[in-house]
Amino acid sequence: MTFLKKVCIAVIFTVFLAACGLSQTQLQDKSWTVTAPYADTNLMFDATFDDANMTLKLVDTGYDEDDLKATVMQQMMDQFDLVWAYTLDGDQLTLVNPDMDFDYTYTLTKQGDGSYKLIENDLAEDGTASLFNEAILQEVPAGTSN
Repeated sequence: MTFLKKVCIAVIFTVFLAACGLSQTQLQDKSWTVTAPYADTNLMFDATFDDANMTLKLVDTGYDEDDLKATVMQQMMDQFDLVWAYTLDGDQLTLVNPDMDFDYTYTLTKQGDGSYKLIENDLAEDGTASLFNEAILQEVPAGTSN
């Protein structure tokens, strides 16, 4: 009887963890936005995932449209997409870009609104990250375009 209880508890725990987590299939099958604080604003990106890569495209600098900084940043970012190889292992999202010497892991935490908070695991001593210290990964509702 004890063995059967342990098996039942293990199955329930596994189902609970799977229900709370994010899978690679969910990443690939849905449209996402990533919002990340930068300086005194929030940058917003469209995020797409395929089998191996995450692609970010800047959609909003968060600055006033009349701001020269915003205009220059938007023009630069419109020229290319940011692409990283990624792996998702449980709540750990690892992004790798060998060309930029970038290899960081973020912990994903599901928020009450269904979004996921990403927090970099290994911040530099000064508390900065190469891409972002933290960000919000939010599913784009069906029927809207990102």
